Amino acid sequence: VPDAEAATGARHVDVLSWAAVLAELSGDLGRAGDFASSAARAAEAADDPAAGALVHEHWARILWATGRPVEEILGHVDLALSLAPGADIAPGAGLAPRARVLATRGQQLMLAGRGHDAVEPCREAIDLAARSGDGAIESHARNSLGVALTMLGDADTGVAELRNAHL
Repeated sequence: VPDAEAATGARHVDVLSWAAVLAELSGDLGRAGDFASSAARAAEAADDPAAGALVHEHWARILWATGRPVEEILGHVDLALSLAPGADIAPGAGLAPRARVLATRGQQLMLAGRGHDAVEPCREAIDLAARSGDGAIESHARNSLGVALTMLGDADTGVAELRNAHL
């Protein structure tokens, strides 16, 4: 389609990212991974590191759902973190992608039984999500932090984080 972006109002990377979400929701994780791979290439071609960060974050969660090794999953999370805008930017100026990636990093470390390693990215995600006003990401990070702290023997603080993990 000539000038598809202008005709649809959607960028190629966004269409591919949405296709990955829909494939995942339909239960076709293989296809979701294929769309995520294509979206990552589209983000790189468009020189859009923030979109690339979110694509690789989602791809990591797809890999977890397919039972891939934690190091492969964390490879995508680390790449996403390297692409996400830094923590030193002003509130409202793009903190949410970095917060989402950090929340997923903490979650994946917690799920891998590495609670000690999960605490810092969860706390950083909570801070960035609060600064950007994104309650869903903050809740996601608090859930992982709460479980990680409980795994580490600090059940009172862990349960308090879980109670604070609401929208």
